[in-house]
Amino acid sequence: MTDNMFDLDGKVALVTGGSRGLGREMVLAFARAGADVVITSRKIDACEAVAQEVEALGRKSTSHLVSFLKQVSAAASWRKEAKFSP
Repeated sequence: MTDNMFDLDGKVALVTGGSRGLGREMVLAFARAGADVVITSRKIDACEAVAQEVEALGRKSTSHLVSFLKQVSAAASWRKEAKFSP
């Protein structure tokens, strides 16, 4: 069995509620598997702290302040960011 069951190199994961708890753990798992990560939460300071952890793992990350009603627009907005463009 390999150490990494999932290879997410070249992928971008969008995690809502990614600043703490299970969401934070999912963000870090995606990053360890090779994905760049978009982190959304209602608390931007917490998002930015997790983004720094992701970047320390050698992956790209961005954080967005969103409420539940704005989740859909967050999914569209990350594509506009230059650092996630192909």
